[in-house]
Amino acid sequence: MNIQKMHRLIALMLAEFLFCLYLFNYIFADEPAHFNLINANKMNIDLIGNERVTTLTGDIDFFYNQIEFKSQNAQIFEKKEIVKLTNEVEIIDDTLKCTAHKAQYFKKKEMIYLQGNAVFTEFHSDNTIRTFKADKITYYRNKRLVIAKDNIISYDQREGITITGGYARYDINDGYGFLKYHPVLVHKEDEDTLIISSKEMEFFKNYEKLVATYNVRVNVSNSLTTSRFLIYFNKENKAILLGEPQFKGENSIASGEELQLYFSERELTEIHIKDNAQIFYSEKQKEIDKKGDNYLFSDLIKIKIRDRKIKFLQAEGNVQARYEQEQTEKRDYAKNIIFGDTLRMFIDEEDRIDNIRANNRITGNFFFQKK
Repeated sequence: MNIQKMHRLIALMLAEFLFCLYLFNYIFADEPAHFNLINANKMNIDLIGNERVTTLTGDIDFFYNQIEFKSQNAQIFEKKEIVKLTNEVEIIDDTLKCTAHKAQYFKKKEMIYLQGNAVFTEFHSDNTIRTFKADKITYYRNKRLVIAKDNIISYDQREGITITGGYARYDINDGYGFLKYHPVLVHKEDEDTLIISSKEMEFFKNYEKLVATYNVRVNVSNSLTTSRFLIYFNKENKAILLGEPQFKGENSIASGEELQLYFSERELTEIHIKDNAQIFYSEKQKEIDKKGDNYLFSDLIKIKIRDRKIKFLQAEGNVQARYEQEQTEKRDYAKNIIFGDTLRMFIDEEDRIDNIRANNRITGNFFFQKK
């Protein structure tokens, strides 16, 4: 075959493709869901009963109902208004993008269903993204509602938050999300990480507030706090825990009717214990024995933490404290039981009680001994 014949053959094949492309767009030009074929390596149009089915293969790119679809295999059902895609699926709808191994679009329901390595991505105006990865994802366009199921990983770039779980429901317009089947939130910043887990979780207004219910666990700064209910305020860096809340540190256990945790760059810096406030503590890092260790009871206890260690405690109202210190080279043995209205306790660099100051109506038993 000479060069001239080859050029003619290429020109003929190109003309046939352009004619098919023209015919395809002409046929569907007046349909409710308008097609615009950008590219495909192969195209077949079949009539099956009253249904017209268009089959595309290879490097597919087309618009249908103002949505862009890309894949390696696609079928378009004209009467049913359904699009089916497989292999390297990518769907772009304005600021939203979907990828998966398989996908279906139902125009009458305005629903996109993704299956197999499904990823739903929302692009924000500040150039950040929010993603949902799952085995299955359904997106309802009119409601702007996302439902993800099984092996979920949600990531918010703006807040630096990752959540895993078994089920997620996300309302794009309201910025509201609901997760269940043991969701776990990880909020990481540099070396400090805040981890919240529970049976169910909700976030409001794009993580301005988060609510966790049932079997709540908060891991941060070498401590564990548990409760039945938690409200986390992201901007205030504050968490409120209710329902038998308990804080457990390296050498202390604290509880009350309400616990408030305060953070700075994901590091725990302060704890407020309200109503029937109790803290048991030891000068040694060991398992706390509530019968034999030091304690502090009060209406309100405030704890300040620095470098992941308790450095200061302040009790207000109906104070009762027991303090027993071991003898060292710098101090004598002492055992004190104190009652009063207020008490402040200072902790030194070796996690020992350095100073206690009590005010108003102080009574108690004091015992000092040199050994």
